[in-house]
Amino acid sequence: MKLYVKKGKQKIYLRHSAQNRSELARKIGGYYFTINGFNYNVNQVFAEKESSNTVAGGVIGGAIGLFGGPIGFLTGALVGGLIGNSSESKEEKEVNYFNRSRL
Repeated sequence: MKLYVKKGKQKIYLRHSAQNRSELARKIGGYYFTINGFNYNVNQVFAEKESSNTVAGGVIGGAIGLFGGPIGFLTGALVGGLIGNSSESKEEKEVNYFNRSRL
């Protein structure tokens, strides 16, 4: 999960990670912070998913499955995709939890 603030239409990503805005405030040392000379507060921070884990899991599983021939490839891709999808679902819940949190 990546945290960011918006400056116009541009997203500025934070180097911190947190499960909610209260944890973020503790990590940065307060409710307000400055990035590139602009002041923000933790309620202006949003979370988004890192990337598509389902595709990555399918590709990795498929690559591993290549050693088992066509059936191994399909089985590996399927298992990898399922694992990636499970990971993506977990990350989506974490993103929603952060975005719903308030101080």
